[in-house]
Amino acid sequence: MFSFHARRLVAVIAALLAVSPPWAMGADVAKAKKVNKRRPADPVVLTAPNERLTAPEKEWFKQIKQWQGWLSGDRLERQSSALSKLKAIREPEAVPALAHFFRDVPDEVQRLMYVEILAQFKGNKPVVPLAVQSVLDESPAVRDAALGGVRGKDASGAIPVYLRALKHSQNAVVNRAGASLGLIGNKRNVPQLIQALVTRHEYQELVLEQNEFT
Repeated sequence: MFSFHARRLVAVIAALLAVSPPWAMGADVAKAKKVNKRRPADPVVLTAPNERLTAPEKEWFKQIKQWQGWLSGDRLERQSSALSKLKAIREPEAVPALAHFFRDVPDEVQRLMYVEILAQFKGNKPVVPLAVQSVLDESPAVRDAALGGVRGKDASGAIPVYLRALKHSQNAVVNRAGASLGLIGNKRNVPQLIQALVTRHEYQELVLEQNEFT
């Protein structure tokens, strides 16, 4: 019933949450078997419905776009200036613009910088984009940094992201979400986690929504 990989992952999460593994939970396993069917191929949108941007948030888009362009250009002085300016940002109103221009940029170094910038903000506004990056990014270094950012804040805001990710068509995304929930340590989500990990999933190319945060 359980693949070796799923069995091992759930056991680790169960240990983290101080609960019994699912093969010792007859009721949970029986419930999980009822949903053991192929998931649809459509990618799951991990964020809440788009919210209207505030005026201060809109003001950051032009500036962040310019700095991202400088960072990707070939003029060293502009690269250095953009890097300094981006790392100096402390206003949470910049989060939507940063996410829009950096979350899926091809350059791994830029994505890592983006995550580090989000993690340094005070408050919990960056939690959702950090959680999304922690399960969707192709780079282990970026994912780890993003998860570290989530855990350094009020991680409760990341739980809806991870729960939606449990329904994703990619096994890798489901496993990352499950491991993240285990680290956050929320026992209420164990049944959903078990169901997701005993369900077959399709692999497909991940397509990010263009305006996921904006």
